[in-house]
Amino acid sequence: MASAAANKLQLCTTQGYGTSGRPIDLVSNFYAMTIKDSQTQQYRVDFTPEIGTRKVQEKVLRLLSKQKEIVFIFDGGSFLFSKSKFPNLSHEIEFSGTKYVVDVKHTGTIKTQNLPPTASQLMHIIVSRSFHAKKFVLIQRKHFDPKTSIAIPKHGVEIWSGYSAAVVNSESGIVLNVDVAKKILRTENVLNFIKNVQKDLRGGNLQDKLTELLVGSIVMTRYNNRTYRIDKVDSSKNPSFSFEYLGQKITLAQYLKTKYSITLKDMQQPILVSQKKGQGDILLIPECCSMTGLTDEMIKDFRVMQDISEHTRVGPQARLEQIRSLRDAFKDPKVQTILGEYGVSIEPNLKSLKGRVLEQETICLKQKTQKATDKANWDNLMRSDEILQAVHLKDWGFVYTSRDSETAQSFLSGLKRIGNGMKIRIDDPVVSVIDNDRTESYVDAFKKILKPVFQIAVFLVPGLKKDRYDQLKQLLTSSMPIPSQCIQTKTLQNEKRFNSVCNKICLQIQAKCGGQIWKVAIPITKFMVVGIDVYHDTVNKGQSVLAFCASYNDSCTKYYSIPSFHRTGQEISANLRLCMAESLKHYSAINGGLPEKIFIYRDGVGDGQIDAVFKMEVPHINEAFTEFKNYAPKLAVIIVKKRISARFFDERAVSNVPPGTVIDRDVVPAKAYSFYLIAQSVTQGSATPTQYHVIVDNTGLKPDHLQILTFKLCHLYVNWSGTVRVPAPCQYAHKYALLIGQSIHRTPAKRLCSTLHFL
Repeated sequence: MASAAANKLQLCTTQGYGTSGRPIDLVSNFYAMTIKDSQTQQYRVDFTPEIGTRKVQEKVLRLLSKQKEIVFIFDGGSFLFSKSKFPNLSHEIEFSGTKYVVDVKHTGTIKTQNLPPTASQLMHIIVSRSFHAKKFVLIQRKHFDPKTSIAIPKHGVEIWSGYSAAVVNSESGIVLNVDVAKKILRTENVLNFIKNVQKDLRGGNLQDKLTELLVGSIVMTRYNNRTYRIDKVDSSKNPSFSFEYLGQKITLAQYLKTKYSITLKDMQQPILVSQKKGQGDILLIPECCSMTGLTDEMIKDFRVMQDISEHTRVGPQARLEQIRSLRDAFKDPKVQTILGEYGVSIEPNLKSLKGRVLEQETICLKQKTQKATDKANWDNLMRSDEILQAVHLKDWGFVYTSRDSETAQSFLSGLKRIGNGMKIRIDDPVVSVIDNDRTESYVDAFKKILKPVFQIAVFLVPGLKKDRYDQLKQLLTSSMPIPSQCIQTKTLQNEKRFNSVCNKICLQIQAKCGGQIWKVAIPITKFMVVGIDVYHDTVNKGQSVLAFCASYNDSCTKYYSIPSFHRTGQEISANLRLCMAESLKHYSAINGGLPEKIFIYRDGVGDGQIDAVFKMEVPHINEAFTEFKNYAPKLAVIIVKKRISARFFDERAVSNVPPGTVIDRDVVPAKAYSFYLIAQSVTQGSATPTQYHVIVDNTGLKPDHLQILTFKLCHLYVNWSGTVRVPAPCQYAHKYALLIGQSIHRTPAKRLCSTLHFL
């Protein structure tokens, strides 16, 4: 019977400091900021009638400032900030033939020294104004300098350099986090893109195809360097569409001619619609919009990516030089005036600080152990030594085309040879050779050879067609639930890499069939680690999939994985309770008891969602424990943040830091329990740390132990014989959510839950 026992959990607000590891001197990409202890007045501003665009709001407020002789900063939303206090006012402003009543009401006084949320917002505005003064262009919250444009004509792209910048209230005070940013713009305009789609369209509906390819993408209007998200392609309108402007009707084409001296060449092109909150529909002309980012074809093209990476992959020295050059740019008198008005000054040097490098882990196979190299890699160990726990591969199916017969036979020979070196027994598969590579041919052939005892299905395919891959994965996770492996023929045709490829496939098949490849020593027993990630379904729009991967052995090499679907914007809390309870039941069935400690690594959470995770998700996880009699395990919930701008470098060598580097002081957030960890080895570009924000912890583990456990878990992702950026359960949850959200779009059969079939 269920019990009412559960933990009383509190939000962690005190920083935990570790001491393990050797010290290392670091330089960061944080500038200390000094803000004079002063007060700023905050006002709410409202417009009657409402003004749909920020640009018009700013122009109206400029007139207000001039007419009423008051100085303020507008946040682009609903608030004004001013150094001087003035009375509430209601004033009529006429602009472009329309009369607006502007109501301004005092809402409070901000003390900038302590940087409350409202002051933080003000500091961000001040920094943004500083970039604007230097003619930087704001694109998706990052600031880019058009003068840095580098064109790569053969690929039809140009690359802009710039910065991300964020004001942070850190443990050591207010700091400015600055990082290098790169923006890839395509020289192709959207109209040419549309014409190419129309030319290549073989049947089907052009409107549907354009909606599929363009909706959700970001475009830039070159005449004012602004970016917009496309929400709709409207083929019912063209540049002759008219609207009210300055009290008279004008067409879109006439507006562009009058405002920007642009003469359109195609008057029949459709209209792009961007829907911005509070601004209604913004109509864009494809001919005047440039595509941003890379197409799927570009991403798959090695030469394109190699050429682009020469400019986007920035090493430690170049990154630090570019960050330091911004400080010089901010010496500009215009910038100093903006900063000085609010008593803000930026220290001349980047912050130096102390970090620690944790000891490299020892990798354990069945009969051999080896300490990871200083690059956190153990590739050589996986070539000829017996793995931790091998599975005898005796019943399996193998389907390939007749034209790939020679490659298939070479693969079988190589797989057996590699397996033999690692003491893995591999018997001959049940083979089916087909005449063509149609999806239905693969499916029909496998159905004919299928046996209930099959451990895995292997398909050798000429190329990676998404529809074929998706159908095979859907079939083999539902009506015929068996782990499966799809191999592209070309990956086996490179003689230099053949043995390496066979080795990786052999290990991946072992992992999918329940084998254990390696482990590291974890000095805790009766515990569970959980990885949680969310992915937005690519087919079922508005639907997201949550992947929940929970370990069920003390080596953290076996996982019970459950997906859960929810609508975008819907709370996932109830789903988490079900996933937690089901994972605990599986753990108990395998181990004869429940875990005493649970460590949850929650990925896919933004800064603004941390409080929601604590208030909404943690209580439901806690409620899952009440389904078991007198059960109240110790619990730690750690937010995993990969998309961060913090960077740390070895100060003496001006290089990337070694794997295992931990930073838990100085630049960590104030009033929080947080640490940065660089677990991975990086040989190209700059290493990106992962930030771990501990929101709940009553496990009794010291900060040292939690940091070391996290680093150990970064060694256990079996698809890579080296450390990865995040703990293995997080990486597994990411892979699982990706497979379901991109290919399967449904819940896999229960018998697959206890396998790593999604690798």
